[in-house]
Amino acid sequence: MPYDLYQITAKRHRLQQLELYDVSGDELDHLEQLGSSVGTDLQFCMFCLPIGISATLTLLVVNVTNPHVYETYWAAIFVGFGLGAFFGYRWLMARGQFSKCIDKIRQRQIGEVEK
Repeated sequence: MPYDLYQITAKRHRLQQLELYDVSGDELDHLEQLGSSVGTDLQFCMFCLPIGISATLTLLVVNVTNPHVYETYWAAIFVGFGLGAFFGYRWLMARGQFSKCIDKIRQRQIGEVEK
């Protein structure tokens, strides 16, 4: 059999059953928004909290004599914990909404199942 660049052989294994759900454009937009923001909020939370923790531990362990450096560490503490708490709260509030939207689509069964 000659080598042909335009034809690729494929094997198909059929499924016994496949369930399909109708989804509106609004639901797709909502799922897209939730999927992008939940992960980003968790990443920002996981970035900011260690900054606040490390700045706090540094001030507890090291004697800082320069007032500018001391104030910079305090600013890092407030910014790190403040933004970490903000993004952590947003993540906690939004993490269950994605599953709720999917469950709402799955539970919506109007009419008889077509075969």
